[in-house]
Amino acid sequence: MGEDRRLAAFEGAYGSFVACIASLPADRFLARMESGTPRDVVARLIGWNRLTIQGCLALAEGQSPPYHADFAGEYRRTNAELVAAEPSSDRALLLGTLEKTKAEVVRHLQGIPADLWNADRGVRHPDGGPATIRRCLEELTRDYLDATDDITIWLESAAG
Repeated sequence: MGEDRRLAAFEGAYGSFVACIASLPADRFLARMESGTPRDVVARLIGWNRLTIQGCLALAEGQSPPYHADFAGEYRRTNAELVAAEPSSDRALLLGTLEKTKAEVVRHLQGIPADLWNADRGVRHPDGGPATIRRCLEELTRDYLDATDDITIWLESAAG
């Protein structure tokens, strides 16, 4: 899959997530799920958009993304910091920030030369194999898809 198709997949995952959040009844946006609230998920993804850019910059320089240090803890510390960094409970405000940071990720990735997307700069991913810019985007895309699934399943189980 080329860079354009990966970016399109990311845009699709983002769109599905935003549609899911936008369709939530008002009382469910701040309701507790197993791991936080839908509000917390939006705040976390805002932060991961920003961290993805930092990670790509680090990888382009042959350095490990700073968040890899929290891999063994399943990014719990990182995620908690990201949620705390976006304290608003205003859904429209948070979705606006999410859109802005998503656009920044896309702009950044569109500017990366094709030969850097899969380049092995000697940085190992904590889960094994090379850490690449392509892998950063794939992980962010998967985060959006997983978040949409988690919220959808939570809503369906609460309705049942």
